[in-house]
Amino acid sequence: MLTKLAAGILQRCTVLYSDGCLAALQNGSIQVTLNSALHTVSGARKLSSSTPKKDQVILNLVDKQHESVKNQNFGPILLNESDVSEGHTAKSSFEYAKREDLVFNGIPYKKLPIVKVNARWNNTLITVRDADDPEMMYSNLSCRKVGYFNASKKTELAGETTGAAAATKALERGCPDHVRVKIYGIGPGRRPSIRGLVLGGFKVVSITDVTPITNEGLSQRPRKIRRI
Repeated sequence: MLTKLAAGILQRCTVLYSDGCLAALQNGSIQVTLNSALHTVSGARKLSSSTPKKDQVILNLVDKQHESVKNQNFGPILLNESDVSEGHTAKSSFEYAKREDLVFNGIPYKKLPIVKVNARWNNTLITVRDADDPEMMYSNLSCRKVGYFNASKKTELAGETTGAAAATKALERGCPDHVRVKIYGIGPGRRPSIRGLVLGGFKVVSITDVTPITNEGLSQRPRKIRRI
């Protein structure tokens, strides 16, 4: 096979190159060509022999993982038969909401100040209160109080500016920088107000949506009849 390959190379060089170049190829370059051909053939053999083994190993791992998932019990498990006794998965949603094990800057989670964002369609109201004493208010601002009137109160810029002003005013009055946020309403100032709180210096620990959901028993008021 290699003799035929060398003969083909010499024949092609005879057609393309002069006698001087042919002599140079016969002296040294032909040996390099044969060595490279041998290296290519051996590398191809190694690759062809190793690839099926790697594929078989991968297939075996996939089969084992598939069998382990297939043999799981996906049915309901009774509470008395559950072996989970510790960790976050063992807590109810009410107990997990307390987050008794979390402390921020020396203050427990349940004692962090609460920022209530009332996002209305035409305005955004932000109130910062103390967790232990609800009557202790650090700041109470709206879009109108920071300089936005009429239709500009319902813009995202107004909500962000109100959030930044409320955070700055609360920090000046000694409010801790870690706060909890509760959002009420679906107005356009929901997200911009939180962004403004962060820009004003607050570190938001949690965001809770307390917007009430209307069920079928409490239908919305019908629209006014059009008069022509």
